[in-house]
Amino acid sequence: MSDIEVRRARPEDLGAAAAVLSQAFSTDEVSVAALARPRDPRRALRTVFTSLLRHHYLPRGVVDLALSDGEVVGVAAWSGPGAVAFTPRETVWVLADLVPRLGWRMAPATLYDWRTDRVHPRERHWYLYSMGAARPGNGVGGALLDHALARAGATPSYCEASTPDSARLYHRKGFRRIGEAPTPSGCPPQPQMWHPGAQRR
Repeated sequence: MSDIEVRRARPEDLGAAAAVLSQAFSTDEVSVAALARPRDPRRALRTVFTSLLRHHYLPRGVVDLALSDGEVVGVAAWSGPGAVAFTPRETVWVLADLVPRLGWRMAPATLYDWRTDRVHPRERHWYLYSMGAARPGNGVGGALLDHALARAGATPSYCEASTPDSARLYHRKGFRRIGEAPTPSGCPPQPQMWHPGAQRR
């Protein structure tokens, strides 16, 4: 893979960003289980990511794209400090998108989100909602994290690691395990990962 460029996503990047994330998470046990294991996980997840990116992460958070030769090969969606929670209006928009398409599967997904939100650290922080690569193992995740941590500066960052590989990547980038987040039935707990931010001089 050629050199990776990271830039902030624009509204016209929504489709490409949702496609990369849905591909990356279609084999992720926690994400698929949260939607009650649909027959076509990629399609269901693309519906979810499209709505969440459109209504929250693009307008009020930050969506970073990793590009190689102009192609989107990685995506990271962040909520900034003070903007982690969805507003009531955002919640209504998302539910209006997802309930007609996903039906009863929104019940376990909403319960999972509620349980996960309850264990978020209370200190102000950047929250990594989701990060995925089209072709894992090519330095895409590391480039996205380096870019985001530089932006965060002295402000801490937090995420849940849904796989052992992602936990190892976060650890290499300075995150430390601080606990375990709940998961859907049948899935192992997710490590909660915390980065304290750059030390002030």
